[in-house]
Amino acid sequence: MLNGPGLRVGIVGYLGRQAYEAIPSRERAGFTFRAPDANLIAAEAGRLRVAGADLVVGVSHSGFLNDVADQESGWPLTTVIAAHCHSPWSHWSSLGRHVVKPPAEGAGLLRLYLEATGPTRIVHDTLTAVPAAPGGGELAKELEAYAAWGSYPLGRLETELPDRESVAGPSQSRPAP
Repeated sequence: MLNGPGLRVGIVGYLGRQAYEAIPSRERAGFTFRAPDANLIAAEAGRLRVAGADLVVGVSHSGFLNDVADQESGWPLTTVIAAHCHSPWSHWSSLGRHVVKPPAEGAGLLRLYLEATGPTRIVHDTLTAVPAAPGGGELAKELEAYAAWGSYPLGRLETELPDRESVAGPSQSRPAP
């Protein structure tokens, strides 16, 4: 949960099978993949709303066009950030539903201006020139501003996680013994 001035934003993160299978098998040992479907996402979004979220946003690594197809079929989240930078698309919108993606390969920033009803403004900031020599110029300024932005704490977990396996929860991360 991110607590902003006057707005609490819940975030549901999920990935598709292709992204899951790209993770080295030793790193996903003990985990069971469950494809994100509308019921699973709706349950997590509902949990975040009960916890006080004014708006719930998805962060997906399922592929931009898959995210658009989900939105067209009535996905339970009206705003999805596509974290799959291997596609040329950056913004799809229809009837108050959005799929947005930051510029590919770290070439800029995605800025969402949010209200409880969803995004009011979507901005793609891209770096237009790369300095000839590292360590100076416009890139250094952009990276410094990004580092300052990234060092600001946006939220805290309610409780500390004992290990990375506990992130998915025992009922979803491991098959029953």
